[in-house]
Amino acid sequence: MDDPTAQPPVVAAAQAQAQGQGQDQDQDITPLVNWVPVFERSKASVFLIQFTPVRRRVNEARVIAGAAGSKTREQLNAIFASRWLTETGISSHMDGAYLYILTTAHIVDHLFHAVYRPIDPATVNRLFTIEVTCFHAERDFAVNRNMVGDRTYTPATVCGIDCLRDLMMLRVDRAELAVRGVGQQRVQCTRQHPVLQFDGTREFGMQCMLVSWPAFRPCTFATGLQCLHRFLTGMSTNPVGYDMELLEAYIGSDQGSSGGPLFNAAGQVKGILHGGSGTHSQFILPGDILPFIQNNAPPQPPSTSSSSPRGPRGGGGRGEGGGGPKRGPNKDDKSGPSDPPKRRRSVRDKGKATAAWGSGRWRYTLRSHGKGMAVGAGGSGQKYLLRPRS
Repeated sequence: MDDPTAQPPVVAAAQAQAQGQGQDQDQDITPLVNWVPVFERSKASVFLIQFTPVRRRVNEARVIAGAAGSKTREQLNAIFASRWLTETGISSHMDGAYLYILTTAHIVDHLFHAVYRPIDPATVNRLFTIEVTCFHAERDFAVNRNMVGDRTYTPATVCGIDCLRDLMMLRVDRAELAVRGVGQQRVQCTRQHPVLQFDGTREFGMQCMLVSWPAFRPCTFATGLQCLHRFLTGMSTNPVGYDMELLEAYIGSDQGSSGGPLFNAAGQVKGILHGGSGTHSQFILPGDILPFIQNNAPPQPPSTSSSSPRGPRGGGGRGEGGGGPKRGPNKDDKSGPSDPPKRRRSVRDKGKATAAWGSGRWRYTLRSHGKGMAVGAGGSGQKYLLRPRS
């Protein structure tokens, strides 16, 4: 007697073929990355940055914005109606006294045109009160204080801007980075904020993860795929005049996500968020980021040896023993154990921030895995909507 549950021969053969094809396809499918370990390692390196306009400087800011011409009147009215602006930043380097946080400059792009009217750090520090908070302070606020009261912020100053590449560097006094405020007293954050590592290799179709703080939603992450590279120069949707190449990814972003790092599966940064539209976002590449970090890294400390400095004889040039102009920050900005009150004052005095120039003590390289890093002109030339995430 025939089995009533048996499938007709044609159906049975089709099911067997489908199962065989499914096994072959499973062998070709790349497994999804478990992003939790990467997120756990990186969250302490990501910061919320808040720009609060100085009320007595609003008229000055409106004049500067009008001269820049990067925004329409309606856009400027909406920006100046905001009580504050927020974005995301990451640990880029540090010295004995300061932690340096990398972010994007377009949080204030209503005040500059990248080509014709770039803005300098002193102007930004004069027009805004700039503060940051870290993951540890946010955790203390949420867990230990049950989100009662106000978040704890630490003063920061802008010490470097590259308007063309949409990059900005902030400097925070490590001794003032607080996890909690108790009356007039501040509890210092003694936890680590590791410097993130970058990877400049070109990869397409690879899985990636964005970590950011959009609209006071701490340590939010989204996943997607890397796709194209595109140049911004000459695009009609680039009214600010940016001049850089971007990595595009199919990944979601939101207001306040700008400056957030895009990670690969190894936990290396492939870029920081420049802008996006919906689930399509663009990222500034390490090829632009690393030179900016190095140019704004603290200079090498002078030698404390009692012997005569070594170097080329004859003087007349920069460097040890030379008679040329010195490079580097003012005395208040130097690292070291001497004169800590002045270091603290230099952070609070937002009108006197000084960019820290020099080659720095850190050396950054782009990993190419044996491949050349030369880039070709990318993009199809089609118009697309680029909306920076501030």
